[in-house]
Amino acid sequence: MTRIMLVWVALLACSASAESSVQKARKGFKTKLVTRLVDSEPLPPLPPKLFEIVQYQGPLGPLQAMVSKAPGPGKHPAILWLSGGFPPGGMNEAAWEPQPRGNDQSGAQFRTAGLVVMYPTLRGSFGNAGQAEAFLGEVDDVLAALTWLRASPDVDSTRIYLGGHSTGATLALLVAASTDVRGVLALGPIDDVCAYGQQSLPFDVRNKRECAVRSPLQFLDAVRAPTLVIEGQLGNSEALHAMERATKNPKLSFLVLEGFTHFSAIAPVNEFFAPRLARATVDAPLFDVAALREAVLRPRVVTHPDGWALSVPPGFEEKLDAEDAKMPFTFVRYPSTLDLQVIGVQRLGGTIGRECASAKGLEKMNAKPLSTKWGTFELCGFRQEKQKGEATLVVLSFEVPTAKSAIIVHVTGFLENEVNLLALAQQTVASVKGQSSWK
Repeated sequence: MTRIMLVWVALLACSASAESSVQKARKGFKTKLVTRLVDSEPLPPLPPKLFEIVQYQGPLGPLQAMVSKAPGPGKHPAILWLSGGFPPGGMNEAAWEPQPRGNDQSGAQFRTAGLVVMYPTLRGSFGNAGQAEAFLGEVDDVLAALTWLRASPDVDSTRIYLGGHSTGATLALLVAASTDVRGVLALGPIDDVCAYGQQSLPFDVRNKRECAVRSPLQFLDAVRAPTLVIEGQLGNSEALHAMERATKNPKLSFLVLEGFTHFSAIAPVNEFFAPRLARATVDAPLFDVAALREAVLRPRVVTHPDGWALSVPPGFEEKLDAEDAKMPFTFVRYPSTLDLQVIGVQRLGGTIGRECASAKGLEKMNAKPLSTKWGTFELCGFRQEKQKGEATLVVLSFEVPTAKSAIIVHVTGFLENEVNLLALAQQTVASVKGQSSWK
């Protein structure tokens, strides 16, 4: 009898827990949409060796999803990845085409690590039935996609993960409060969806109930799976801190990456976790925050075919749109919302002598002399100021006598931060590895 009573009490506790979830908060609630948001653009043609389009049954009818091909026979771990933007979900050619590392929202790292990746499309998007409800009915759509994924013969149903970026991460947190998965990786979500603004949302943001039933902040205590919420310091970090303050749920961990933006944090985080999730066993700890910090905040080494390499501090995003062979590398970082740092490496195409530019030459360039050390060598440099609108930029440049072709390291930023820029320039020059043309 005692055992029966204990089981009954446990069932009541589970029922109470379930009733505190997203579904209970939305019970009897009917949204009033003031804007009809529908997107009829179809999914792109897919490379058949990598992806297929499947249909899964949503509450309003069939919905489409892109699913990557299993990497081999047997059952594999999988991740349902929710891309950001409005509407969230779906994916385009970014799933298989190279993306800039400073803004890689594709989730492709999970596919290359050996997970099956599902990109579900949701109501009102990609020609699907219904209209966008912004984090309301879309939760049910994602739950339906997870049901399909669990039943897939290629997927190990005990090792299904949920991930997303930006609005996709916001949606992922709401789904995580509604069902069980193996783990959740949420990059750059927001605590209160009404902060996205009326221009992006189909309901009246002045209606507090409309906001509350859609906002992760209200449901964090109902999250059941190990969940890591991450944001770059220069992204929605205040939203992350608000969520961290609002919950004591031990399933949730929060991390702000210093020096990173809302977009530059994605690639290094996914690169770190994808192989670990691919090989994680059912009971293994998932999210080693300390190891992630150490890996992501470590300087990045870039190499050039001429035989030299240099280290780039964490938080810099590489600009891949530069086609000038004489400027093979350009990296940008925003240490704060009011700061800018650019590291550029210019290839001179030949060797240089030890003599520095003459005073006359510097005057012609409207520059002042600088010097720094590279190993045992004293290097020449110069300082210039440039006007950009109302801001004054300073450019600090040092010539490095690398063997096959000398290079110039340029560091650019706002004049008022020149002390930090000089330290960055000297640090970057000191990190250059390679043979010198000087004896």
